[in-house]
Amino acid sequence: MRCFSVGSHMVDWAELPESDYLSCSIGSALAGQIGVFGYKPSVLMDMLAGKRAEVVTEVLAYIRTFHGDSFSNDLKTALEPIRVKDLQKVDPKRGGIPKPSKPVMNFNRDELKGLPFKFPEKIVREVVYRQMLEVQCFIQMTFPIELKAPNVMEDIQFIGFISNLLETKIARVLQCNHGEIHSVNVSAYLGCSRLSRTDALRGEIAIKLSCAPDSPWRLVDLSLKEIVRLQEEGPSEEDVSTMLESEEKAHEMALKENGYWLEQIMRGYLSRSYTGDLHASLKDQDEWRNTVRSSLTRLTTESALRRILPSPCTKQYTAVVLMPKQPIFQRFKSSLFGAGKRSSMEEK
Repeated sequence: MRCFSVGSHMVDWAELPESDYLSCSIGSALAGQIGVFGYKPSVLMDMLAGKRAEVVTEVLAYIRTFHGDSFSNDLKTALEPIRVKDLQKVDPKRGGIPKPSKPVMNFNRDELKGLPFKFPEKIVREVVYRQMLEVQCFIQMTFPIELKAPNVMEDIQFIGFISNLLETKIARVLQCNHGEIHSVNVSAYLGCSRLSRTDALRGEIAIKLSCAPDSPWRLVDLSLKEIVRLQEEGPSEEDVSTMLESEEKAHEMALKENGYWLEQIMRGYLSRSYTGDLHASLKDQDEWRNTVRSSLTRLTTESALRRILPSPCTKQYTAVVLMPKQPIFQRFKSSLFGAGKRSSMEEK
């Protein structure tokens, strides 16, 4: 039997000098090299040798979390690194530590300060060259989103359907019609705002593509064209039916996974509707999902595409292309032959 553990603590980078933001953002990566949980990497590896236990930490702008995954026989080993001193209080049948009579840290989430975050107002299109093992190009297009009351939680559900639709339609256009793409992935990030119950929720939707290095900007323009078409014409009835069927299958499979329920519990505690009753918060999440599913049509999806994304999407976005950098010798060779070809053409 597998056991999952999770913990979270709200933090606020805005309390720090802006010069410390970078070191905070790479803190987890540095800790992985120096040592996490107060142990050097070599010592931690010896502690976990032969054990089916893993603990992962994550430090974000407004929250710190840890996730533990272990088999029941190794639960104690998984909890030791995070220095849980109440192991003797854990009820094996109920799987938890009794809730204290008073909160350990009692605070108001609306008192957290927001980080100075601003999406570029103008269109950004840049190429970044790096040495890469594979001769492959990676593209990321990013669009700002801002969800406002009173339908913030419903719009979060709409983002899931929109991401699925964009991924399917862009992949179909680029692969079937042009055959120039290796992969497509659409994801959303909503961690740009403080954990407030009343503020607008800000973030971004990112579209990631991988392709050959000879046509990245053509694929960017084709993707933008397809998104604009969906914003103007909306999806087909078949697209809506496919979205609902795909979401339902994914939901049914997730219900069988312990990790899904652990994530739902975390979402319940961090939800805007949470006021001390976890069951009520989880019930609200199900109601928001069912509300959006029952209202999903061609028109509501088209409206959500225009409401959530910039409309049209071409008026505000960033597109960054990661291009493989040729070795110096190859660049010299190509520039030399390129110059030779140009001079011969000029002579003709």
